[in-house]
Amino acid sequence: MNDKLKHIKQSGFKTPDGYFDNLEDTIFNKLNTKSNLDSINNPGFNVPKDYFDIIEDNVFNTLKKDENEVKVISLFSRRNILYMSGIAATVVLMISVFKPSSEISFDSIETELVEFYISNHNINSADLATLWNETDFNEVAFDEYEFLDETVEDYILENSNIKDLLID
Repeated sequence: MNDKLKHIKQSGFKTPDGYFDNLEDTIFNKLNTKSNLDSINNPGFNVPKDYFDIIEDNVFNTLKKDENEVKVISLFSRRNILYMSGIAATVVLMISVFKPSSEISFDSIETELVEFYISNHNINSADLATLWNETDFNEVAFDEYEFLDETVEDYILENSNIKDLLID
């Protein structure tokens, strides 16, 4: 705060005594008396001859001249776009560098998630067979699994039709 202003106790604005007591009467008296504007014969404003007849043509001619002189101001200058893209690339680089990486393995994927994906994307056994090759089958130890004849028969009866079982 300014040192000179902090010692001032009064605002400096004053109204005369009794100003608000008779303000309403003064305003109504001014409204009821004849206006001073009625006594003026020549207001001082002149309109050129035939002004309102030619104003439309003048406006349209001015608009046609302005159409040719349109300035285009780019909202995004090339320099600003380069700055913004550089900042965005820096942020992406920082996130990718400082983010701890977690490798995805078959052990980390849940079985339910794989089953849900296969059932919702209409993947059948033929599609899955194209993904595997003989080396994949050789690595799987099928002798560790025990397949009961009843289980295999139930699976074949439930999941195949007669066309699948016929051999040409």
